[in-house]
Amino acid sequence: MLATRFSDQDPNFHINNVAMIGLFQEARLRFTAALDVDGAIRRATTVAASLKTEFIQEALYPTDLTMGVGFVRMGRTSWTVIQGAFCDDQCLAVCEVTVVRLVDGAPDEAPAGWRSQHAAFSIRGIDAQP
Repeated sequence: MLATRFSDQDPNFHINNVAMIGLFQEARLRFTAALDVDGAIRRATTVAASLKTEFIQEALYPTDLTMGVGFVRMGRTSWTVIQGAFCDDQCLAVCEVTVVRLVDGAPDEAPAGWRSQHAAFSIRGIDAQP
């Protein structure tokens, strides 16, 4: 659950699209931190190589958003997550992000422990675009 902030509003009193992307980032980073039990992800750099967001319904302030996060693809050096922002059981926006793990500025293989987490939090039936 993430709370929206007064400063997230646009002039029309909706949650600004850029603010929504920031909320998706916060949820994704909390998800990553919770699954990074051996610290292998924190010891490397991760970058968002691709980000696609679809805004479905208006989000208004104040509201608490339930953020869903799950894996849809695991590659050798990258993975793709899909996220949804929900309020009162209504999906307000979805976001698909491909993240690349870098060591010394070059793509590096995802650690085995991270790969095992992928299996546990994989969302089936969604074809993410690499």
